[in-house]
Amino acid sequence: MSKWEIRDSIHGFIEFKEQEIKGIVDKQIFQRLRGIKQLALACLLYPGATHTRFEHSLGVMYIADRMGKTLELSNEDLELLRHTALLHDLGHGPFSHVSENVLESFADDNIKNIFRRYENDKSKEKIHELITMQLIILENFEKVDKEKIVGILLPDYKSAKEIREAIINFLRISDHPPDPILREIISGPIDADKQDYLLRDSYFCGVKYGVFDIDRLHNTLEKVEDSSGLKSLAINEDGIHALEQYIMAKYYMNTQIYRHRLRRITDAMLTRAIELGIVEDQLQFLKDLYLYDGSEEYLENYKKWDDEKVLREIIKNGKGKSYEIVLNLKERKLFKEIYNQNLSKFSERIRERIDNLSNEEKKEIEERIGELLGFNRCYIIIDVYKIKSAKEEIYSEGEIQVRRKGTFREESTLFKSIDEAMQDKFIAIYAPASWTTDVDKDKKKRDWKEKIEQIIYDKLGGGDDVKN
Repeated sequence: MSKWEIRDSIHGFIEFKEQEIKGIVDKQIFQRLRGIKQLALACLLYPGATHTRFEHSLGVMYIADRMGKTLELSNEDLELLRHTALLHDLGHGPFSHVSENVLESFADDNIKNIFRRYENDKSKEKIHELITMQLIILENFEKVDKEKIVGILLPDYKSAKEIREAIINFLRISDHPPDPILREIISGPIDADKQDYLLRDSYFCGVKYGVFDIDRLHNTLEKVEDSSGLKSLAINEDGIHALEQYIMAKYYMNTQIYRHRLRRITDAMLTRAIELGIVEDQLQFLKDLYLYDGSEEYLENYKKWDDEKVLREIIKNGKGKSYEIVLNLKERKLFKEIYNQNLSKFSERIRERIDNLSNEEKKEIEERIGELLGFNRCYIIIDVYKIKSAKEEIYSEGEIQVRRKGTFREESTLFKSIDEAMQDKFIAIYAPASWTTDVDKDKKKRDWKEKIEQIIYDKLGGGDDVKN
């Protein structure tokens, strides 16, 4: 069987059996990922950040396969890992995660609830994950029949049916979870997805925050078995420092790149533009793209869209609020952060209210701030965001075992010293404000701060005061 090589910016040559993978990669449905940037419009801040879901998917496949070989998994399991890793982002829409909130806001609740029945944990499915499942399953997912699997994605070889069914299990449509080791390589604290995006995003953004010793981390991977015979992914004690480095890479990428002020602003502007295009401008193509109903007609249309097509069609419309925001993005006329406050500065009751703002409450506060500044409410954006502690970044997705020791939580001297409860939550407000100098900026933001906080107290506080 002939082999196929792809030269990757991060991993060098990625080599695999041509028959096994090329049939998927060459399909239009997978090639579409070339038009979906990994970090949406982060290239307005980091010019090199134009990498896409296409090369990321190949990288995840490579890392998953490498981890599986280190753990000496069977050929069948390795084949399953490669396919699942390759397909894991198939359902991403334009701008990757940025438009996820729009999909969540406008999707039919009955459709979403069908999939939430299958969950075994407290997380909730994301719409792009539901779409990924639909792209693999022949029937509408309301009537899942695992005997009828889409045939266009995988080559027609002997074990194709079993592999497809196993992939569906991986993607959480089954009540019967797959082998824990395989699941953790695909979705876990140190999964192949995170390893690839940390290295890839760091490289293309031109920073070093996401770099970690992947070779050492992989060389220390182990399989451990509990008293019931259930196996799970672990590291040996020689891998503790490499894992610490990986966790810190994730923490620094979140604080320095993913939560960077300008990155947050571009994401918020893009999300608001899509929402306005649907609600205010009544653009039918955006309704067809983001009002997810689970139908095959919806899916066929969804597959035709990528980042540039959405921006191009909004610009082509030539009018409306969505057009104005997208035009500003195209010309890099970004909104300004006119207010940012750590929620710890508010009383406990206001903190809780801000952390759980309803859409209606957001609109009312945005309306009043718009009146204060002289802008339409549509151009005032409230953004409540969180920065996890380094410890929470890793433990929120499960424990990592250290062979013959205990958990990483117990064995890492570095992470014992970090307070897991430490985290920062913020409320930020963006608007198309302007200023001429830094002195002018500071004066305006000081003047606005007191008035904005008064609006927040009037709406949410009932007389509560800010902490001193």
